[in-house]
Amino acid sequence: MLRELRRAVWWWREHTRFSERHPVLSAVVSFVFVAAVATVLVAGAAYLFGRMREGSL
Repeated sequence: MLRELRRAVWWWREHTRFSERHPVLSAVVSFVFVAAVATVLVAGAAYLFGRMREGSL
């Protein structure tokens, strides 16, 4: 059992992360994800602010 665990750790440590193998793709995907989340947050805040100004919140 310990030998299998040790080999699994060695195997895991020898492999690189996806972001290290594909840095440009990771950067583009991260940028799109952050932009989408920021857009949703800003739109939600604008919606809530509009509802507060109407007095219906």
